[in-house]
Amino acid sequence: MKDFKLSEESAKDQLQLFYDHYDIDLDSLPEDGKANLKLATDRLTRAIRTGHLEVMKDGTIKQVLRSPLGECPEITYGELSGNNKLSMKSKATTDLYGRIYALLGSLSGLGETAITKLKGADLSIAESVGILFLQV
Repeated sequence: MKDFKLSEESAKDQLQLFYDHYDIDLDSLPEDGKANLKLATDRLTRAIRTGHLEVMKDGTIKQVLRSPLGECPEITYGELSGNNKLSMKSKATTDLYGRIYALLGSLSGLGETAITKLKGADLSIAESVGILFLQV
């Protein structure tokens, strides 16, 4: 049994901050993206409830790592900009993970290599965060 620090409703409210900040209407997303987004949302809700993820009102997302990257115990993914989106330009549109790692590396300021070093649940949470940002 997981040690939950927040209720499911509070966790969903935090995710709603992200959707509201970026004006994302979940009902208007294409059908092919809804399944991935549903899985990501479920995973992120659990991560918020266990204290491994926090969504700020300004669109920033903080991930508390289970296995720190050296001296880095958490990763903050800043507000999305056009420059962040350009970080994916060398990746094929079919390279979902490459696009996610490039985008998260840019958003965090740590670079794509840092994201590729994540493992296990940390990587799974990061990939789910990336799916959220790909909807913007």
